[in-house]
Amino acid sequence: MCGIIGYIGSEKASPILLKGMINLEYRGYDSAGMAVLSSKGIECRKGAGKIEEINKRLNFLDLDGNIGIAHNRWATHGGVNDINAHPHFDCTKTIAIVHNGIIENYKELREALSDHKFESETDSEIIAHLIEEELKRGLSFEEAFINAISQLEGSYAVLAIKAGEEKILAARKGSPLVVGIADHGIFLSSDIPSFLEWTKKVVYLHDYDVVIADKSGIRIYNLIEGEVSRPVDTVEWDAEQIKKGGFEHYMLKEILEQTETIQRAIQQDESIVNRIVDEIKKAYGIFFVGCGSSYHACLTGSYLFSKIAKTHVNVVLASEFENYEHFLTENTLVFAVSQSGETADVLEAVRAAKRHGSKVIGIVNRMGSSLTRESDEFLLMNAGPEICVLSTKTYTSQVALMTLLAYALAGKYED
Repeated sequence: MCGIIGYIGSEKASPILLKGMINLEYRGYDSAGMAVLSSKGIECRKGAGKIEEINKRLNFLDLDGNIGIAHNRWATHGGVNDINAHPHFDCTKTIAIVHNGIIENYKELREALSDHKFESETDSEIIAHLIEEELKRGLSFEEAFINAISQLEGSYAVLAIKAGEEKILAARKGSPLVVGIADHGIFLSSDIPSFLEWTKKVVYLHDYDVVIADKSGIRIYNLIEGEVSRPVDTVEWDAEQIKKGGFEHYMLKEILEQTETIQRAIQQDESIVNRIVDEIKKAYGIFFVGCGSSYHACLTGSYLFSKIAKTHVNVVLASEFENYEHFLTENTLVFAVSQSGETADVLEAVRAAKRHGSKVIGIVNRMGSSLTRESDEFLLMNAGPEICVLSTKTYTSQVALMTLLAYALAGKYED
């Protein structure tokens, strides 16, 4: 559940990055750090502990410059300590990176770079050294970054900066990464709430997208498609929705929002609901697929479909869906349920379904997410931003949508 944020623009970067890190605290973390590009090169401060404690000890705001990257880490490879905290550097200390995800082939890559000096136990550090190695071949920063990213197996959302280069390079595959576009600069982040108080304009990135962000804007190159253009969308949320609003905890706030979010969930376009009902009636085999609380919403949905619509559905934990692939045909219908629309196991299940020609219906909260793009049809939960990790309003929104579909399938839509 790591969080990353980068900023390039006309404002001082460190206060923006610090606030962005705080806005991402809800994802959970055990260490944090920041690197800012200045006239002195790249200055970095990082450590284990809470952001407030680290800031008191190291003072992030002392970092000058208007280009920087920051990271909240949740340890996977390597223990919780100052050295393993992000950002990470190459041997020359001129390249800094932050990374979310898991590099599955990092051991093989590290062995191939045996002449490099590694400081941490993380899989992430390999990325900085791969860029360094590619630069030795006389490539540009962009070319070296693309070549380095192309060698990675696993999932990643990566931001990189280099001394002397007034830009941030970014890439994603299997881990969330979005671009925020403000009047004063560009944001790159794992989640929209990190920059929502500065801008509502976002660009949703696809897997294998590489972003070159400088003070004039962004360019996007896809490792498979080449140069691409992604639309700029406007988020309907506002900054107030990501604040506690007088509540002691986000969980209390979101529990009490449910009277509104359930109503918003069932206010759907009737024509879309009817199209989905038609697909259910035509289907030979229906699957509900989700992870965590979304999986439990799927279980509840299966009871609702049975009792209200007299229709059987199969409920499968997304990580186990590969065991059911042999049942998939062009007549199978798969409901993929995910609050973020970026849940890796759910997206893998969607791709498995598509390989077999099955139709996919998404139930999702994030417009523009991977799930909305990869589904044949989707219903938005309209629950607003979920900050608390424990699902309350998003779970009940999912159940409300399944109830709506069950009644529509039973011919009782107006009821």
